Amino acid sequence: MKNLLLVTALSLITVTGALAKDKKFNRTGSVILDNFDQRDAYYDRYISNRQQQKIRIHLGEHYRGFNVLKLKQLAKQQHPSLNLQQMKLSSVKFVAKSKRGMGQATLLVGQNFGLSETIGGNRQEFHVEAPYTYDRVRLSSNGMNSQGKWQIELQGNIKVKKVVLIVEQKRTHSRIQTLRIPMYGQQYRGFNVLKIKQLIKQQNPRMNLQQMKIQSITLMAKSKQGRGEATMIIGQSAGYPEVVGGQPRAFNSQAPRSYKSVLLQNPSYSSQGKWQVELQGNIKVKTIIVHLKKKGSGPVMRTPTNPRNPRRGTRRGRSVTRRVVRVLDA
Repeated sequence: MKNLLLVTALSLITVTGALAKDKKFNRTGSVILDNFDQRDAYYDRYISNRQQQKIRIHLGEHYRGFNVLKLKQLAKQQHPSLNLQQMKLSSVKFVAKSKRGMGQATLLVGQNFGLSETIGGNRQEFHVEAPYTYDRVRLSSNGMNSQGKWQIELQGNIKVKKVVLIVEQKRTHSRIQTLRIPMYGQQYRGFNVLKIKQLIKQQNPRMNLQQMKIQSITLMAKSKQGRGEATMIIGQSAGYPEVVGGQPRAFNSQAPRSYKSVLLQNPSYSSQGKWQVELQGNIKVKTIIVHLKKKGSGPVMRTPTNPRNPRRGTRRGRSVTRRVVRVLDA
């Protein structure tokens, strides 16, 4: 009996030592989930199996009370070339902590709210920037429609280190082609017109625009007073004017963050005629991003096997008709 107790005690000591090598424990003896690299690697493998991708947004901000994180706007600021219209939001995970461990986070997609999640933390470690002091929170979209706004509503004294959007590519029958036209911060004053077809041809002389449909245009631009306007014109149709944001102190800055993302949708069902963007105000344009789709790339309608005029008929049909006439005459 004594030998059995001795063997059991030695086994427990061995297992405890092995756990101590692999994991860290806090003052209360519970496991600290700060092994971010392993968890990220596991999650990356999980995402790759589901054909999803990550969009990382670095923040490092401190929020008090009620605040809203506008995820689409933040993603566009740090990743200007993203086309979120072709993406479906699966979930959001972010690294954050609250001072009293009672912070709340809620995902809002369009007009639908997800379940609220608690953000952990404590007073002693709130101002410590070590990775283990942050909590990892995951908000699921639960199959909600990805149309409209993507936002996180925060309530409490919260620090957010980074946000990661988990998105999937929408299934479409057509391929969207994205063209980037650099404008190098060119300045426009008063009323001006950007001729999009002409700008595309200067960069891609061999592109046949007659075979393309324009979906939307994204301008990376800024206005001096934040009251500039941009309007998309397709043929004889004009869209609603979109505001081009900005501030006087950031107008002469070369930093990418000083430019705002302005999305202009095609106001017409057709892409015939001119493609233009009308600018009004004191505006600088860094980049024009054009989203095109090839015509006729959707589902193909089944056509008749014989496209000839049915009145005339086929050769075989005419020969059969002649035989019947001969028999009747006989």
